[in-house]
Amino acid sequence: MSVAPCRPMGMSRFIIILSALLLSLPGCKSAAPKPQATVPYDEREGRKLEMDVYLPSAPSDGLRPAVLLVHGGGWAEGHRRDFSWIGHWLAARGYVSFSTSYRLVTADANHWPAQLDDVQRSVRWIRAHAADYKVDPERIGALGASAGGHLVSCLGTMDTRDNSDPALSAHSSRVKCVVDLCGPSDLTEDLRPKLAKGEWCNGMIDTLLGNKERKGAREASPLFLVDGKSSPFLIVHGSKDDIVPLDHSQRLEAALKTAGVKAELVTMNCGHAFENAAQLQDFMQRTEKFLETHLKSLSPSP
Repeated sequence: MSVAPCRPMGMSRFIIILSALLLSLPGCKSAAPKPQATVPYDEREGRKLEMDVYLPSAPSDGLRPAVLLVHGGGWAEGHRRDFSWIGHWLAARGYVSFSTSYRLVTADANHWPAQLDDVQRSVRWIRAHAADYKVDPERIGALGASAGGHLVSCLGTMDTRDNSDPALSAHSSRVKCVVDLCGPSDLTEDLRPKLAKGEWCNGMIDTLLGNKERKGAREASPLFLVDGKSSPFLIVHGSKDDIVPLDHSQRLEAALKTAGVKAELVTMNCGHAFENAAQLQDFMQRTEKFLETHLKSLSPSP
């Protein structure tokens, strides 16, 4: 059964506001920074799936930590270049960052778990090619917003689903840590009682799953897949979010802590996007500290 897609205007608004706020920060240029390379990591139905690579300018004799960036857009739109600023910002702090593309859902194609397979393959490709970029394969984190927050949360709570490619069979898709910005964690619930836009938000989830009965929703919900192997999480969510209920992040944090996993939820006075430069700076400072703790400060793998 095909489900008509709903355009995720909330994430489009998020990118517009994020870009404007980034331009207001000291040292930011007016033009979006370009990646040093764009590499194909897979091909599906004749279309290449690619990642943009942002490299630190400072030379390094040792292996460097890496961060996978996953854009949002209701699983139906968005582009890896949406996170070019963050890729550049991370590279300036010594991280090799990879901003990935993934198959976008339509009414008739690319339903779940296509997106999971793509982001998991992205991590495994980075590990398989770690030597090419001086990346430490044991120090790879992930950062995503909105639908991208959901996908990076999956990377932190799920094992590899599709292990059919022998070239990648030796490489894990797990990440060392996760930065989840307002990502949905529970795809099973009816959002109408919680959100004025609940019916519209339900439509995005129905389109992703390819059915209105929510078949497969629990298996696609990080909240229900948390265990002791899950990665440490930094979760940031707006108290006035009208796209993803705040309690998705509250319940995810509680589940992680119950499983003995390090997790921190930061609640900001905003909606589904930051409202001012101070909030963005707060997020970036917290992210930098979190990645320092869970990636950069760790001893490099032998």
